[in-house]
Amino acid sequence: MGGSATYQNEVTEFSIPGAGASAFPNTKKDQYKIGLELSQTLFDAGLTKAQMEIEELNTISRENSLKLFIALGFFILFGFVSFMFFQSPDSTMKSTFLPLLIRGVGLGMLIMPIITLSIEGLKGADLNQGTGLTNMTRQLGGAVGIAVINLYISHRQSLHINDLSVDTNQGFEVVNQVFNNNTQLFLSNGFDQGSAQAMATGAMEGAIQQQALLLSYLDSFAFVGILCILTIPLAFLFKTPKGGLKKVTVME
Repeated sequence: MGGSATYQNEVTEFSIPGAGASAFPNTKKDQYKIGLELSQTLFDAGLTKAQMEIEELNTISRENSLKLFIALGFFILFGFVSFMFFQSPDSTMKSTFLPLLIRGVGLGMLIMPIITLSIEGLKGADLNQGTGLTNMTRQLGGAVGIAVINLYISHRQSLHINDLSVDTNQGFEVVNQVFNNNTQLFLSNGFDQGSAQAMATGAMEGAIQQQALLLSYLDSFAFVGILCILTIPLAFLFKTPKGGLKKVTVME
């Protein structure tokens, strides 16, 4: 439905001598127009239904793509922890460059799809609040995860120290040889017998602490790797609102 109104300050006038003024009446300066148009689809040959099905398929395809990215991100993180599980005291910075690069790729494939699926269907103020809640939950989960890993490392370190101490106190020939070599090293540096033996014992304890810490870190990488594998099926349990997936703006 539409309409218009116009006003002309001058209009064309016609006059024929002898015809009189009533033969050609003057045109009005103000004019009005209104129109109404109605349309009704009587037969579309299934076009509307086809378009709806295509839109639904696109929505399902995008949803599955995001879930696939999440699952792939967890698998890539599993590759990262697998690399780190085989680190040793002889590892250098170069040996950790590739695992850290793999971790960056995995996190990139995880964060954005998770945020997108978390705030789908929200609009206006709800979108802002949902984004803030998602970020807060992510940061809180990171803090809790770090605390749990630190506790797990401390627990595993204590277990490894006990196991290594038992092996050390059983008098293995290799252990005795290392102890004697350390004692001779300190004796050669001018220490007396008692001090040399005490320092050799301290060196053995330091080596045990270092080895136990390394083993506990390797255990933590194995633990995280198992969690990554177990979490992959959960990526496909994300549910989206009935309205489907829409483009949203992520606000930090």
